Amino acid sequence: MVFSKPWVFQVILETRFNTQVLRLAQVTTNKALLSKSLGAFALKLLRLISALWASGVKEMSSTKIMLMA
Repeated sequence: MVFSKPWVFQVILETRFNTQVLRLAQVTTNKALLSKSLGAFALKLLRLISALWASGVKEMSSTKIMLMA
């Protein structure tokens, strides 16, 4: 997948064998924008989605989330 903007990154979440697997599949971001705050935000987002899955949103086999600055 080709991104039109360098600060777009894609997070792919997968479930395998009824086990929650969170995998950061691809990160394409401008090095100047890849700061601690951006990394912390991405981590909080992954934790939020993990909590949603744990609460019963497990019917999704694959979810793609794209964030744009």
